[in-house]
Amino acid sequence: MTDLEKKICENLNVKYGVFTGNGTTAMYLVFKALNLQDKKVIFPAISCTNPVNAATFAGYEVEFCDIQLKDYTIDVTLLEKMLCTGEYGIVVPTHIYGHRYNENQIRQLCRKYNVVLFEDAAQSYYVGDMDVSIMSFGHTKVCETPIGGGIALTNDSYLAESIRIEKQKLQETQKLHKSGAQLFDEYRKQYYKIVEENTDWKVRNRKLCELQMNSEKYFIFDLQDNGKIEDKIGQVNQVVDLRRKKTEIYQKYLSEKYIEKPQVDDLFRWRYTFLYNGNRDVLLKEARKQGIDISSWYYSLAGIYKNQHLPNADILERKVVNLWIDETHTIEQIEREIDILNKIMEADYAKRKY
Repeated sequence: MTDLEKKICENLNVKYGVFTGNGTTAMYLVFKALNLQDKKVIFPAISCTNPVNAATFAGYEVEFCDIQLKDYTIDVTLLEKMLCTGEYGIVVPTHIYGHRYNENQIRQLCRKYNVVLFEDAAQSYYVGDMDVSIMSFGHTKVCETPIGGGIALTNDSYLAESIRIEKQKLQETQKLHKSGAQLFDEYRKQYYKIVEENTDWKVRNRKLCELQMNSEKYFIFDLQDNGKIEDKIGQVNQVVDLRRKKTEIYQKYLSEKYIEKPQVDDLFRWRYTFLYNGNRDVLLKEARKQGIDISSWYYSLAGIYKNQHLPNADILERKVVNLWIDETHTIEQIEREIDILNKIMEADYAKRKY
């Protein structure tokens, strides 16, 4: 392993790591190394599209499991109903928005049905009891760096070596004429153009799916090193603690009259996320007018890739709101924004009464 890989593994208490271009590439390398394309992969219906793309690029068929609305993570009961069919070889639970999925129950299910537990930790800085995991150091992540990067993590020496072999294969075939950041910017422009121009969800999802299936060049590339990551790792405990403090402020002071707050024990977050019961478009528009960084991630993956409706994922897609808690947002700024958001929501509800 390189010095950087050793440093990351030591920090996360994992034996082996393979560093590469980004979290998506790390996932792609793992999927290739697992070599289980005769079995399907299960993803939660709410997550980033990139992991699904990685599995598809690696030759897998994917399916989606609905989420639970209390914390937006994969629904364990529904997951077991899928696993008992014997069609699946890999489960990819996500620490969505930084919320930890139910590790104990999912670990037990994976052992019971002999499937690989492939943890997606891109939106966290935590690695649990898994067969293999990935971490990201790219745009907006907990340990964000300008160059980015991702790492595949495992305690299995054979799997680690197989991942490294796949990395070498990628290096032999890869010809990058632009940086990863440039490629990602190109992709984002196309993504947001589709979202802004298509209000019909079926048309939007079809076009997003087409974009995803033709986006391999934007996401699959290697990177040898990123010295900035070591600096970030040295600060990560302070970063995590500060994110918890900011989350606690949102959790305590955002008005519960208008929103459904997540029920999560650990206050660590990637973004502070909740469900808004009013007119979300109004909330987003008015908040942005006031200079608040606010978003509505994610669309249901089942809708994008399968044209499929899963009840809880559909609810989250309609109601979800994300607020930033990274280093660029101070506690004083968050307190000011909470006051603004509560007033916007109160005004929205007042209009709806009349």
